[in-house]
Amino acid sequence: MKKTIKNPHWINNARTVLSAEFHYEDGRVMQATISDVSSGNPDWEAIKVQFTTEEIEQNTRRAIEKQAREQAAAKAKAEADAIREKNEKLFEAKLEAFELDVVKESTDRATKAKIRRAKSLFEIYAFTTKVILDADAAAAASPDETTE
Repeated sequence: MKKTIKNPHWINNARTVLSAEFHYEDGRVMQATISDVSSGNPDWEAIKVQFTTEEIEQNTRRAIEKQAREQAAAKAKAEADAIREKNEKLFEAKLEAFELDVVKESTDRATKAKIRRAKSLFEIYAFTTKVILDADAAAAASPDETTE
């Protein structure tokens, strides 16, 4: 089956191994790694006939640039995913804090606002703890209504 070779580029610094796309008549496209061997490699020879050294070098530069773009995009996506995950955890922790009866019943609007604006789990825990401690202190200071 006849194939067309496209986009050959070096994949090592020694310039001894190429990668290229083999496009077949039936529509299949395969990525191939090609090297020159002592017994001869017909694909290597075909590439050397069809493409100049400069074309291979240009393809190599494009492949390196494409890989760098893909790596930068993957890094940006990973960073965005990490931020999204952190924000989801913060949101869930804030919901949990506001589900506590002591926080629901608290009249300390300033501390409750700090829980809402918290940028870390530590802040959420700290401000929630303040609400709980304040409620405990208020309960200890007021006379017990059940023992009369």
